[in-house]
Amino acid sequence: MPNYLAFVAPTPVCSSRRSARKAIVRAKLTQSSMPDVSVEHPTKTRDSAFAQFCISTFRSIMHPKIGWKSPRSGYDGLVEECRMLLARKGPEEQQKVVRHTLDTLFQAPHGPRLFRQLFSDSPRLNAFITPMFFKWLVGECYTNRPEEGGFGVYIEKCRFLEESGCKGLCVNMCQQPTQRYFSDVLGLPVRMTPNYEDMSCQMTYGVPPLPIEEDPAVSGDCLTNCKMSSSIRLRGDPTCYVTKSPK
Repeated sequence: MPNYLAFVAPTPVCSSRRSARKAIVRAKLTQSSMPDVSVEHPTKTRDSAFAQFCISTFRSIMHPKIGWKSPRSGYDGLVEECRMLLARKGPEEQQKVVRHTLDTLFQAPHGPRLFRQLFSDSPRLNAFITPMFFKWLVGECYTNRPEEGGFGVYIEKCRFLEESGCKGLCVNMCQQPTQRYFSDVLGLPVRMTPNYEDMSCQMTYGVPPLPIEEDPAVSGDCLTNCKMSSSIRLRGDPTCYVTKSPK
């Protein structure tokens, strides 16, 4: 005998419609809260095969830590992923991502140990090879003898600073973690002195970095028309970690 009392009540139509509306609202909110990290003027630099390989390697190491991958290819995609990291994380987390990237590239702990044995006592050699291996990242550069001593590399117009358009990215994803890694891990002190007015930068091997509280790079106002101001506002703490001012 059939059991006419055993049936499943249909889902109320009004409940389904409410759930659908809530899903649409959530999707719209997610889209509106997504930081704008797009590159306004895509780079016109024609990267060599070696440069493209380096860019691809950097991105493959970094974007899993960032939790997002830019749809753009090449250097523009790298810049957008760095911007996304700044929009989502504070300076400590940003520098940890750079540390992880450098550890991977140097095959830590074996690579840094070998570097210390072969290159840490030769600031001149490091200054000589830097333009050959990092031109793709920073743009045109050449060796020089800085006033503060040591052996240096002068970056005429830093590609990363120009493309990212943000002091925070310069300090937390380049200057500070690079200085710390060379000094603490590779055993070769290096000082990086960016010039925000003309986008140049002086790297000086064999000279210790300035204490962060004395470093003029980590102070002052934002760059004119900082490209990350609106994105930083979406973070829980809408404060620029370099200028210490609210965006």
